[in-house]
Amino acid sequence: MSSNPRIYNELSWLWPIWGSHADYFEESNKIVELIRKHSPSNNENDKLTLLDIGCGGGNNDYTLSKYLSVTGIDISNAMLDHARAMNPDCEYIRADMRHFDLGRRFDSVFLNHSIVYMNTREDLIRAMRCAAAHLQPDGVLIGYLEIYRENFVQNAISASRTIKDVVEHGETVSHDVIFIQNNFDRDPADSHFDMTMLMLIRQNGELRVERDDHRLGLFSLDQWAEIMTDAGLRKVEELVLDDQKLARLFVCKHS
Repeated sequence: MSSNPRIYNELSWLWPIWGSHADYFEESNKIVELIRKHSPSNNENDKLTLLDIGCGGGNNDYTLSKYLSVTGIDISNAMLDHARAMNPDCEYIRADMRHFDLGRRFDSVFLNHSIVYMNTREDLIRAMRCAAAHLQPDGVLIGYLEIYRENFVQNAISASRTIKDVVEHGETVSHDVIFIQNNFDRDPADSHFDMTMLMLIRQNGELRVERDDHRLGLFSLDQWAEIMTDAGLRKVEELVLDDQKLARLFVCKHS
């Protein structure tokens, strides 16, 4: 199973076709609301600092940066290029969420969707501790938890289709792309599952098929709570974002 997903590397040109910042608007606004609610200063005129860990292509930051001063980190240079192009007023730094030190602390920290790539307990604890170390003593940490043991569906399949014109080498190419995702847990006793992505890409009518394999973390809600405690954090709020998929946001502060 690849530890270097292609969608974040040689197939990263597909990222803007896969989704857009509009898809993250509601989620991002909820993050801002939670940060304001739990920060010592909830004055909307104070532009608090935010560290976005695992920022990816910057879709969340497009909205977050309207209210917060955003610094993003990601391990993929290709994703950082997308993020910089979308959000030129944000600061972006290449770093591994498991072991990094920016030498400063932030009013808020967001553990973005990429936290799901922490597929061992050890790596998840490392990432959580790094996040806590970059949080001001009275700061707010927001974590996004999309898939966990209690809401995991074995062999789940999802599909989406996007039609978009993309400029390549100075020429406009029409793309019609179908993204198919399948989640499968080979061993419920371990801490990960496999997500396989197939991309049916028609460029000016010509079909190509690409496969991308991802190994993602799968922990119970109790395990998440234990790891937060191990990182020196206490959960102060948790809410369900999606009544169907049961994705969650959890809010933590230093214990």
